[in-house]
Amino acid sequence: MLVLTNSDVTALLASLTPTQVLSCLTTLAETLQSTSSGSPVVQPSRQVVTTPSGATTLLMPTFTLDSSSVKIVTLDTRPSPSPSSTASTALTGSLLIFTPSGTLDAVLNASEVTAFRTALASMIPYVLRFLPSLLPPQDTPDTSSNTSTGTPPPPPTASEILIFGAGMQAEWALKLLLLLTHHSTHPLPQKITLLNRTLPRAHSLAARTTQWLKTTFPDPSKHFPSITPDTFSSSNLPQLIQSSDAIFCCTPSHTPLFPASTLLTPPSSLLKTHFFSAVGSYTPSMQELDPALLLPNKGGITLVIADTVEGVNAEAGEVIRASTLLRQSGGELQVHELGTLLGRRGQRKWQEAVRTENVLYKSVGMGIMDLVIGRVLVGLAREEGGKVGVEVEGF
Repeated sequence: MLVLTNSDVTALLASLTPTQVLSCLTTLAETLQSTSSGSPVVQPSRQVVTTPSGATTLLMPTFTLDSSSVKIVTLDTRPSPSPSSTASTALTGSLLIFTPSGTLDAVLNASEVTAFRTALASMIPYVLRFLPSLLPPQDTPDTSSNTSTGTPPPPPTASEILIFGAGMQAEWALKLLLLLTHHSTHPLPQKITLLNRTLPRAHSLAARTTQWLKTTFPDPSKHFPSITPDTFSSSNLPQLIQSSDAIFCCTPSHTPLFPASTLLTPPSSLLKTHFFSAVGSYTPSMQELDPALLLPNKGGITLVIADTVEGVNAEAGEVIRASTLLRQSGGELQVHELGTLLGRRGQRKWQEAVRTENVLYKSVGMGIMDLVIGRVLVGLAREEGGKVGVEVEGF
C-alpha cells in the first residue's frame, strides 16, 4: 500500500509538464465520455453528513472493472464569525484506492487531488471552446441530429480571464489554462484578474503565479499575461465581467457573485459571449451565479454543461433555482452532460454552440474523477522508485 501525504501530492502535481497535463486531461475526458455512454462504472450518490461541530463530511464511493475508491473529506462549513473572516474553506480528507479484489492499494491526501481534478475537468469544456485541437478527434464522427452544414466557426481567443477566488481550485484553474494554452499554438491570455473577498489572498496568488510562470517557462522572449489582484467589491467589476472571455467561479458562495443585470442589460448583452465555469458551490444552498442568467434572456447563458446532470440538478443551487423559475412558466432548463457532449464534439451543431454561445460548465464533482487522477498520481509516484511516498507492506 502506497501512502502519499499532502506534500507528496503537491510535489507530484507541481512537477507535471505541459505534455503530462494534456495527457491527464485526455485521460479524464475519455473516462467521462465512456462513463456517459454506459461504461460499467458504479457511483452511488455521495453521502453528506453534518458533524456535531457543524462541519460537512462527504463520502464518495466509486467502482469500476479495474479498481475502486472511496473519498472521505470534511469542509468547515460553520458560519464565519464575520463577513471579513479569513478562515480557510479548504477541505481535508483522504482518497482510498483499492484493487479489484478489494485490497487497499493506496491512500492519498485528498485536498489538492480534489482541487486539481475539479480544475482539470473544467478545462475540458474550456478546451472545447478555445483550444479544440488539443483533444484527439473522434474515431467515428457522430452525425446523429447534426442538422448544421458547412465549416464550423473558428474557436474564439481567450484574451481576458476573470477568476473569482484565491484558493487551491482558483490556483489550479489558473495554472492549467496557462499550461494548456502554452501547449497549443494559441497565444497566452493578455490579462488575468483575480478577485477575492480579501485582497491579501488575491495578492498572494498573483505573486505565486507570476513566480511560477517565470520558473515554468524560463524563455525570456515569452510574453506573460498581466495578473491583477482585486476584491469582489471592485468598482471595475461590471467592466471586468463584460470584457472577460472566460470567467471562473471558485468560491463556496451562498449568494451570487454579481447580478445578472451586469450582462443582461444592453449594450452589455450585445458585446460578446462568455465561457463560465462554476465549480466552487456544491450544495442546494450555494450559488455563485445569479439564476436569472440561466433563464431565456438576451445575453443569458444558453448552453449549460454539467459533469453529472443528475448531481447538478439535485445539488447545484443556481441550477435548482433557475429550474424552479422556468417550471413556473411552463419551461424546462436543458442541462447537457459533459461526457455526452464529448462524444458529439465532431458535430458542427455542437461545435458552433460551444464556441459562440454563452456557455456554463457547472460541476458538483464525481468520484470517478478522483479515482482517475488518484491512479495517475500513484503511477507517477511508483515510477520514482520509492523516492515519493511510503510503501507499507503487509497491510
